[in-house]
Order: sequence, then C-alpha cells, then structure tokens
Amino acid sequence: MDFMFRLSAKIIALLILVLLSLSGSALAADRAAALKDYDAGRVYVGQYPADGLFMRRSVKKAYAPHHALARLDQVHCPEAHRSLAEHGRWQGNLNVNGSCGDPADPAVWVVGNYLNFMTGR
Repeated sequence: MDFMFRLSAKIIALLILVLLSLSGSALAADRAAALKDYDAGRVYVGQYPADGLFMRRSVKKAYAPHHALARLDQVHCPEAHRSLAEHGRWQGNLNVNGSCGDPADPAVWVVGNYLNFMTGR
C-alpha cells in the first residue's frame, strides 16, 4: 500500500511538471504572436500615453515610467529608438540622456502604445 502511494505521488508530480512546461511554451507563443500582431502605425486606446516610455527589470514587476526618460523622442540610442518605434519594445539599457547604456543586466523598455495594445487584447 505504501509503495502504491509513493508511486501515485511521483506520477502526480511528473504530470504537474509536464503541465507547467507546456504552459510556459504557450506563454512564449502568445508573446511571439503579440509581437507579430502589434502595429506601430496604429494608435491603441488605453491609459498610457502612446509616446510614453516605460521600463522594467523583472517580469515580476509592472512597467513604470523612467525617472529621466519619459517619451520615445528622448531616446537617442539608434538601436533602441528603431526597435521601440517599429516594434514597441526593446531590451537593453539606456543612459539618463537617452544614449545607449551598458549591455549588462538589460531592462525591457516599451512605449505606451505597446502597453495599450497588450492591455486591450
């Protein structure tokens, strides 16, 4: 009887791990689809200013305005500006003057239009 209980517990734990890994794949697919569906030429209605700039360093935290960079036109790093303008998001670091920053421990940056797109879905 004890053997059957341990075997059942192991099977349940294995099933939970499989389900968790499948849900992670689904989330990644949803993110990829969102990037593909976002249209930078369209203004999405929502609570965020379309040209506002927001960042976060952890997926556990919400996007927040940066203390020095409030709008996309303040970003002078060519790679960051292009990606934010075309795709609504960019991963990297920016200096307070909007120039390209140190590539270590990158933040995720988004424009408000992208946040409106994501929250309106």
